[in-house]
Parts: sequence; structure tokens; C-alpha cells
Amino acid sequence: MMGTGRRSRNKGGGGGSQYESSDEDSLETCSVFSGESRAGNNRASQQNTDEDGSNSGAEEVDHFEDKLKEAIDGASTVKTGPRRTTYLQVLRQALADRFCPEFLATRPCTMVDIVEKSVKKGRPDEQAAACALACILVLQYGPEPDSVHIYDTLNKTLGHMVTNAGLPYATRQQCANALAITAYIADTNPLNIREIMDELRSVFSGAYLKGDGMPPTITPEQSALYQTALQSWALLLTALPADLAYNHLNRHLAPICGVLESNDVDLCIAAGETIALMFEIGRGQKHMFKPEDPRFHLQNLRAKLNELKTGSQKSHTKKDRKIQKSSFRDIERGITDEEGPDFTVHFGVEALHIRTWVDKRTYDALIGVLGRGMNHHLQTNDCLRSLFSLGAPLVPGSKESEGLFDKASKFKRHMANVAMDRHRTQKLAKHRDKRMDVCRSD
Repeated sequence: MMGTGRRSRNKGGGGGSQYESSDEDSLETCSVFSGESRAGNNRASQQNTDEDGSNSGAEEVDHFEDKLKEAIDGASTVKTGPRRTTYLQVLRQALADRFCPEFLATRPCTMVDIVEKSVKKGRPDEQAAACALACILVLQYGPEPDSVHIYDTLNKTLGHMVTNAGLPYATRQQCANALAITAYIADTNPLNIREIMDELRSVFSGAYLKGDGMPPTITPEQSALYQTALQSWALLLTALPADLAYNHLNRHLAPICGVLESNDVDLCIAAGETIALMFEIGRGQKHMFKPEDPRFHLQNLRAKLNELKTGSQKSHTKKDRKIQKSSFRDIERGITDEEGPDFTVHFGVEALHIRTWVDKRTYDALIGVLGRGMNHHLQTNDCLRSLFSLGAPLVPGSKESEGLFDKASKFKRHMANVAMDRHRTQKLAKHRDKRMDVCRSD
């Protein structure tokens, strides 16, 4: 593939930017962005100055934006699909690592054109990369007209692609994710969201029990697609008004419970978390939702959850059984004891507490898009902070952040001391074991 890129350039006989020299240059660009983004994750560091008084943070931002411009130019002009896919991946990773609304605000049409061209005319790998970039862009722009433009441009195409059985499963998986994320951020019309949910349900319904009550046989690639479609459907369920969400719960809870019979651990966990989410939403409609309703088969569900939390299937690996047990203990508590998940995400001097299945589904969906850049975006991205009710980004020295930075440094010192104590204890235990071995040999 890399050789093909060089041959096509020579045939063209023309010059171009440095991004058109070879695929090796493209991969080198990826590493450049990766290093720069890690160095620039802390917005406060951009305001530091060197000993000679120069603003190193500003220079770093300028250098990053210059590279980003070159990548955008490459994604817009390169003719060969594999290399264009590489540029899309470079852009996706760079924008996932760093929140840069000012840079993107001046070129929304360019970004939409890049994504639209690749989604509608590219090969499957390029389409998947463009879908991933579309997710990042709507999170960068937030619920603004630019995000709506991206969503309106891609909505129908993504809907056709996600239900197109002729496309590779991996491409359809990215389409399902992009369809859900863009709609979740940019669409406020519940009727549109309901149509998208129907398209997603037509995909993961392939995991429903067959007519004879047995689970279908599915490949790992199919399982990954069904998981993404189901989780995307669940994300959009949280965006619906309570009455429409309850209607979906009534219609689809029973068949989704049937997915728990699957032999695929990850698919079972995705179904279990979706069921816990549906029960949480249903309890918000206390005057209508009755868990004991025969349609929900609550006794059978409890029995199945109890079976899954023991993880007794020997065909699964030890790691899979451990994950299954842990996950379904939480899921069972969510369904039978009305308990939500309970974990805390620390970022900078702040913390995000996840206490409901709705928040967990939102967090899991966003970290699936942003990856290692999630904490940076939680600190700086107004869209994400709004989704989790975190308020405006904190500024060092402001009244809102007063005392938090000192607490953070104390917390870091405490954690460092804990780590040192643990290391010392392990080292002493190791030497103690050696002494015991010597005594036994004597």
C-alpha cells in the first residue's frame, strides 16, 4: 500500500506539499501531532514563558496549528484513498487530544467538505476514518450551527450506510457511532432521533433470539457491530423526552433481555447495561412503569442475571469470566436494588462523579470518541462540561477555583506517598520471603 502511494505520485509527475511526499511522512506527522498534543494538554502551560521571556506556549500552539493546516490541506487535495485516510486519522487524533474551537471556527465549511467527500465517495476504510472525524468535530463545535451543518449533511447517508449489509462490519460500526454522536449533540427534534433509533435497532436486532428461542450464531465482527448499534441506541434513548423513552422501553425491553442469552461476553454486558439504563428511565415514570408487569419477565431476568454474575461458563477465558462477574454484579444491583454505578473521574483539579446509568452511557460514548483526550476536554470543552453539568471551565486564580489547585497538589503528594509505601512494603515482603527460604534450607 505504501509503495502504491509513491508510484501514483511519480506517475502524476507533479510536486505538492510535504504531505504528498510519501506515506512514511504521513505516519511521521501522526507522531508529531501525538507528541505536541500531549505536551499541550494543559491549557495553563500555554501561558508559561521561557527564561528569555519568549512565550513558549504561544509558539507551541502556532506550530500545532501550522501542522494542522497542512494536514487539512492534505486531506482536501490528496488523490489516493489510503493516504487520504491517513490524513483523516491524523486530524481525528489531533482534534481528540486538543480542544481548539478558535482554530475550527474559521474553517467549518472546509471541515464539512472533507468529511462529506470521504463519507460519500471514499472506500470503506476512508469512510470509517471520516465518521470518526465527524464525531470529534461535533464535540469540538458543540450544539452550534456548525455541528448542525455536519449532522444535516451526513444524516441520511450514514443512515443508509449503517443498514447496508454490503458494507464491511467495521465501517458500519463507525457509521452507527457517528450517527448517534452527531444526533445526540446536534439534533433536538425527538422525531428525528426516533427515526435514527429505528435504523440502529434494525441492525442490533440481528442479535435477538431466533424463532425457536435460541441465540443466533454470530462472528466477532458482527458482535462488535451489534454492540455499537445497541449502545448508540441507548445513548439516544437518554436524549428522548420521558414519555417517548418510556414507549421505547415498553416495546423493546423484552427482546433486548433475550440478547443476554448470547455466548459473547461483551455483547451480553452491552445488553445488560442497556437494560439497567432502561429500568432507571422507567422508574422516572413511576405512575406508568411497573417492573412486575408480566411483559418484562422480571423473575426470568433476575434468574439470568444471577447466572451471569457467577460466570460459570467454562468456554470463556478466565479474564472474560472475571469481567462478566464484575459487570453483572453492578447490573443486577441497578435492576433489582435501584443502584447506579459508582465511580469518580479525576481531571486536573476537578472530579466527575458518575452515579447513574444515564451518565455512564454518556461518559462511555464520549470516551470512546476522545480516548486519551477525554480528561483534557472535560477541563476545557464547554460542550462536554455542559453535558455533565460541570459549569464553565476553571481559570487558575479565579474565585471559582480558589483553593482547588492547592488541594490538587496535596492530593498528588498524598498519592505519591501511598505509592512509595506500597513499593516499600512489597520490597520488604520480597526480602522476608527470601529469608524464610534460607531458614527452610538450613
